[in-house]
Amino acid sequence: MSLGKLFKRLIGRARKALPSVHVRTWGSDPSGPNNTSAVIKAIGLAKLATRPAPATIIFLHYHPSEFFAPGYIQLIQSAQACGYRVLVVSSARPSRAKKHLGDFECVYIQRENIGYDFGALRDARESLAKHGLLTDTRYVIINSSLINIASKGFGHDPILDRLAEPENDIDLLGVTSSFEQRTYHIQSYFYSFSARLFCSSDLDNYLKRYWLGLSVQQSKMKARDYAIKNGELGLCSFVLKNGYSATSLFEHLHLPCTDTFAAMESLRMDIQDNISKKCFPDSLPGSWAGSIHPSFMTEWWSKPGLQANMSQACWALLLLNRFMFIKRELLENYQPHNHCHARSACSMLMPVLRSLEVEIPSWSDLHVLNRLVFASRP
Repeated sequence: MSLGKLFKRLIGRARKALPSVHVRTWGSDPSGPNNTSAVIKAIGLAKLATRPAPATIIFLHYHPSEFFAPGYIQLIQSAQACGYRVLVVSSARPSRAKKHLGDFECVYIQRENIGYDFGALRDARESLAKHGLLTDTRYVIINSSLINIASKGFGHDPILDRLAEPENDIDLLGVTSSFEQRTYHIQSYFYSFSARLFCSSDLDNYLKRYWLGLSVQQSKMKARDYAIKNGELGLCSFVLKNGYSATSLFEHLHLPCTDTFAAMESLRMDIQDNISKKCFPDSLPGSWAGSIHPSFMTEWWSKPGLQANMSQACWALLLLNRFMFIKRELLENYQPHNHCHARSACSMLMPVLRSLEVEIPSWSDLHVLNRLVFASRP
């Protein structure tokens, strides 16, 4: 036998002798060996057993460089100051997270970035359930897709406080809702569950189906599309079909009344007045001076079938109603034409904040846009 053939045979035998290695990716089979969870490490779960509270706040965080925005940290700290049970679920290593959050006064769960927000939510709920920590509280979900402009957080922000302690025990309560893709759904950046829903076997089964679906989705649709269809859109459909209630705090914006138009017109006039007071170069066409972005007064109108992404199209109206956040995607250039509903956000954000007399605090995420807004996305 030649030396070359002998070498190939030895290599083949060595490969057969090696144990198989399971490499987990976003689309790998979560039902397979060692894939029942994406959790890598959980810190501080025992603390929750001795901390009764009216609400549990679950922060779902992701950043490719393991960065925690100062405005997001403000929300975490405010929830802790209110005495709420706080879980931070992130793909960031605990050592990196500590640099931003300090010593953990909350539960910290590190997990692999599998399944987007609903994969993280499933792991958070599983962790609570396994340790007997599902209690009769409100469960608020806060993800890191919004830029915190000037919200001091829980205890100071009436909108966040209504999610944590709503007047009526709505089972699924969001800030905004949408009728996109012919489906009514609660938009899943900030929302909350009643204990009746969160602790139910119904939600448990829903999240398990979402997780199991990850094993077959990769060949059928993109990861983001799967999360939207089976997570955000699927959640509200599941809730309503199973007899639970669902609504949003700004439900009325789907059919705006005359007061809404009057408020926007007043804001437009104030912005235009501020612009007109500025000295423009002589070369600037006169028709531009004193005008505002042409889309500003029309892009928030719902289209037939109430088709509008409320968190994006109504960004100025939400600020007008003291919701001091804006979707990060509005400042990024990754905007398929059927997804982009607010082209005016970049040009009009600062004039709107000035007209509303919003003071931008030192911890505002506007100061770190270079670390939060990405020029392009895959």
